Amino acid sequence: MKKLRASSHNAGWDVRKGDLVDVNFYSLPGGPVRSRGVVVDGVLPEQQTLFPTISVYIFKTAAIATIFPNNLVEIISRAA
Repeated sequence: MKKLRASSHNAGWDVRKGDLVDVNFYSLPGGPVRSRGVVVDGVLPEQQTLFPTISVYIFKTAAIATIFPNNLVEIISRAA
C-alpha cells in the first residue's frame, strides 16, 4: 500500500491529476464504504477551503466528489 506524503509545509498531498485512488465514504448507520476513482483536479489550497481537497471522479457513482484528507485511503496507480 502506497502511503501519502505531506508536502514541506504539511498542507498538501503527493497526489496528481490522473492518479487512480481508493477513497472512503462514511454513512451514519454503517462503516466506511470504499470506492475507486481517478483524480480529475489537483490539490486545492487550504485558502479556498478549511482543509486541502482534491476532486475525484468516482467510478461507482459516475460523479465527481470533493475528497478531504480523511477520505483518501491510498494511491493505486500513478499518472504518467
